[in-house]
Amino acid sequence: GPTKWTFDDEGFEETVPIGLISPPEGAHLLSALGDIDGYRHDDLTVAQLQYTAPPRFSNSESIAFAENAPNVIARTGTIRDRTPEQTRGAYSTDGGLTWTAFKSEPALPAGQTDGGFGQGSGLISVSSDGKTLVWNFRRGLAFFSRDNGTTWTASTGLNENVGKIVADRANANTFYAYDAHAGQLFVSTDGAGTFAIKTRDLPKVDYSHGGFGGGGGGISLVAAPRVEGDLWLGSREGGGLFRSTNGGAKFDKIPAVQDVYSLGFGKAAEGKTFSTVYLAGKVDNVAGIFRSIDAGATWLRINDNQHQFGWIDHVSGDPRIFGRVYFATGGRGIIWGEEK
Repeated sequence: GPTKWTFDDEGFEETVPIGLISPPEGAHLLSALGDIDGYRHDDLTVAQLQYTAPPRFSNSESIAFAENAPNVIARTGTIRDRTPEQTRGAYSTDGGLTWTAFKSEPALPAGQTDGGFGQGSGLISVSSDGKTLVWNFRRGLAFFSRDNGTTWTASTGLNENVGKIVADRANANTFYAYDAHAGQLFVSTDGAGTFAIKTRDLPKVDYSHGGFGGGGGGISLVAAPRVEGDLWLGSREGGGLFRSTNGGAKFDKIPAVQDVYSLGFGKAAEGKTFSTVYLAGKVDNVAGIFRSIDAGATWLRINDNQHQFGWIDHVSGDPRIFGRVYFATGGRGIIWGEEK
């Protein structure tokens, strides 16, 4: 006879995390989510309320904090039926308890008013001292603000293929951007005013599979906490993992890693000084979630074959709790785990 299906899903909707941060102070986790804005997760075991409005975003599409001023947080997002006076970005100076909308948006060229990543709100970065916001869009357009979004000035020197701009997490004047199409790193040392190519011949990504480097596509460009010039560059599609300790002048390949889906940092292990590295990807040709307490020299798989979670992205350790890790799934919400 015919097959009968029963759907026990009334009132439920998939939760799609688009960004996660774990600052060294305040709430241990803050999220940017599709459709439902995002949350300050003061208690991981209790359902939280959305960010205090206004503004209220439908999608929060990026979120970032200042490493050395972690109460400064910024996020961007889309607004349904947006009116001309509404801006698609906001900042907080109290760790995400309250938010203030940017007073203005960058002046985008005709035809690119919705030309950001995802559905159009662009990606935000914050300098390590919290005094510079950088908002970047498709086609290499980037703008910086030193007055919390009241005014914006265009950055120069980028090409149309760069992905998300990444702040150095120790030097407030330094920002990085990666062109995954050509495999080249751009660096700014004047607070995102001007960028120039610093390194070439790095991993490339096929855009039919990858997307925008460092912006949720095939490349992960991540700066290590509290260490100037310490950059980690991971690639899907067999590109491996590379590290630079001199601001991108030279990258060395990390052995054993074949693929990087996402990478982040957490509290150092006892007796160690460098942050613990967490990685979703493929190590020794085994896919999983991995941890390294020795800057990538060795890796420990921390999931197993019964806990694979589907697609994994936006991996972050917790800077205050060794062994705790957060990651996003493709429609299954946020997963967190820790050592017992």
